[in-house]
Amino acid sequence: MNAEKLTSVVPEAVRQLLEQRSTYREWLSRLDEVGGKYRTEVAERVRVDYEARLDGVGEQLAEHRHDLAASL
Repeated sequence: MNAEKLTSVVPEAVRQLLEQRSTYREWLSRLDEVGGKYRTEVAERVRVDYEARLDGVGEQLAEHRHDLAASL
């Protein structure tokens, strides 16, 4: 399926959630790269926050799974 067709099938809310998921994954990756520059407890607190946000987006995406499958 080409990107244009997929874009027309995937609701805007889902695209936004996918973008958020990508952002949070990138933030976690960057934290892995620079986390050693900060106190351990600070880096861990930030990691927990990012992972909670990522989990929340995953749960929201799961709510759309049935509708997406039906659309595709």
